[in-house]
Amino acid sequence: MSSENKLSSLFDDEVIKDYLMLNDRTLRLAVSRISAVCDIIKDKCDDDELIASELNNINKMCCRIMQISELNGMLAGAAKGIRVDEVIDAAELLTVFVKNCSEMLGGICSITSSRTDKFFINASNDALTYLLLSYLRASVLGGAKEIDITCRTDNEQGVISVKILRSEKTAFDHFEDFQYTYSDSIISSAAASIGAVSEKTDAELKLTFPSCPNSSEAKLLSPRQEYEDGSFSEYRIMLSDITE
Repeated sequence: MSSENKLSSLFDDEVIKDYLMLNDRTLRLAVSRISAVCDIIKDKCDDDELIASELNNINKMCCRIMQISELNGMLAGAAKGIRVDEVIDAAELLTVFVKNCSEMLGGICSITSSRTDKFFINASNDALTYLLLSYLRASVLGGAKEIDITCRTDNEQGVISVKILRSEKTAFDHFEDFQYTYSDSIISSAAASIGAVSEKTDAELKLTFPSCPNSSEAKLLSPRQEYEDGSFSEYRIMLSDITE
């Protein structure tokens, strides 16, 4: 059984699909309320370092909860065939991606981009970012110290490649969660959900997309150029606990 089928076989039951999607909404609502209460307490106890420290710990745990929510949302969307595509400038997305990941993982892993050919693809921006973050997270937990991310055109197709250039023995043995254990299956399912062909080796993930022919519409159809900052940005949710 392929790694993708290991997860997709879970979704034969409609109840499981609804379980994932509805629990995703519940988790997001709970984290939103917890975070709002933390902000209120912080404003009232601004000078109390102990309270500020504990509130910070609560927000860190909220990020961990949101990792589960992000996974549930991706799996549920893939299972139900929910796909909201937009025209994505691959070079622009990777520029933002490398910048934000470098800020999150400074001193832990060097993230570079040695080649960014300009091409456009039809895919979900959120799903593609989640896929890349999932692979990056698993790679760093596996000991990656230098990663190069590129996008190039090849025979009228667009290729995004994430390559591990240097790796060391990992010190993250305590991260044996579902995301890490089933990383290959999650990445395969996420790639299939956005219409990408994924190829993965021990040191590289390659995603191949049909190139979007009508690039003139890209700016019109892409709703945002950068991802939101804040306590629960996709980057903070997926990477912040590695740095702590």
